[in-house]
Amino acid sequence: MNDIYVLRSGVGDASLRLTLTAGGLLSLEAAGSPAQPLRILRRDPNGLLVALWGERIVTGLVRTEGGAEPFLELTTGGETRRVRLLPAALDAMEQAVAQGNADHQRLEVHSPIPGSIKAVRVKVGEKVTRGQTLLVLEAMKMENEITASCDGTVEAIRVQPGQTVTAGELLIKLSA
Repeated sequence: MNDIYVLRSGVGDASLRLTLTAGGLLSLEAAGSPAQPLRILRRDPNGLLVALWGERIVTGLVRTEGGAEPFLELTTGGETRRVRLLPAALDAMEQAVAQGNADHQRLEVHSPIPGSIKAVRVKVGEKVTRGQTLLVLEAMKMENEITASCDGTVEAIRVQPGQTVTAGELLIKLSA
């Protein structure tokens, strides 16, 4: 079984897909390009990373600022990108929530993967702010906070703690 991670600058931005095979081989795939082998040449305790991606040298630096979650600054071909490394399932959840935000009148939060509702942190009628945790979804033994992607009011809650949900199932409705 392969472990798949996504490197992304921000919600909705183009991503790089990192795959670690059961045999320990890494490959990296950019949008629209085939996957190429990724070989780590150097990894220092201070966060410096040097890798060979196909025929290109990629340098990176793992950093944190102000107690925030770590991010990676990748440089290749003279271009530097700040990215976050997320398991593919968690990235899919963030992207699904952001995609639903396109309709600012009503936002429906759907489960992008199967899992179990661990906690519901809001009530119907409650005003929420962008980034506020709406509920906690447990999937693949990881607790994932599902947050509001915009300010709004909780219109309906379609799940309760302990409930098992399928991919695509409606969880919460918000209105702007």
